[in-house]
Amino acid sequence: MATTRGRSLRRDREHQPSECLLRFAAPHLLRNPNLAGNRSRDEKIQQFFDTAAFRAPGDGVIGAAGRTNGAGPGFFGLDLSIHKIFQLSDRFGRTFRTDIVNFPNVPAFAAPDQARGDGNFGKIGNVLGLSTGREVQVSLGWLGKSSVEHSLTVFSGDY
Repeated sequence: MATTRGRSLRRDREHQPSECLLRFAAPHLLRNPNLAGNRSRDEKIQQFFDTAAFRAPGDGVIGAAGRTNGAGPGFFGLDLSIHKIFQLSDRFGRTFRTDIVNFPNVPAFAAPDQARGDGNFGKIGNVLGLSTGREVQVSLGWLGKSSVEHSLTVFSGDY
C-alpha cells in the first residue's frame, strides 16, 4: 500500500478467475438444439429447445457453443380499426370508431430460460412486458362545419 498526501492506494497482484466466467461459461454443443416446429403451444412452452443438446464444460474450459443457439419464439400482432362517418347534413356528421388492439388475442412470449442447471432451463416462463390481451375501444364523435372531429370514448377495456 502506497500513501500519497493522505490518500492510500492498494494494488493486489493476486489474480483470481472471474466467478461469473466460471458460472456462465459457454457449454459444449452436442447437436442441433432446435426441436420440431409441429408441436403444440404447451409443449413449446415446457421445452422450447432440446436441453440435452448442451453439456457443461470441464473446470476452466470454455465450451464451443455460441452465445445464442437458435431463435426465440416468434411474434404475431394484428390491430384492427373500423371507422364510419354518417353524414347528417352538408356541415354536420357523426362518426363511429372501434379500435381493437391484439385482435387475435395471441400472447407475445419472452425468450426461454437460458440458465443451465436451473430447473426452468429451456422453458418459457413469461410474456413480453408490453404484451397485452385484446383491448377494445368504442368511440362516438361528431363533425362540425370546420370538419374537425370531436370524439367521446364510450367504452374502453379488455375483452
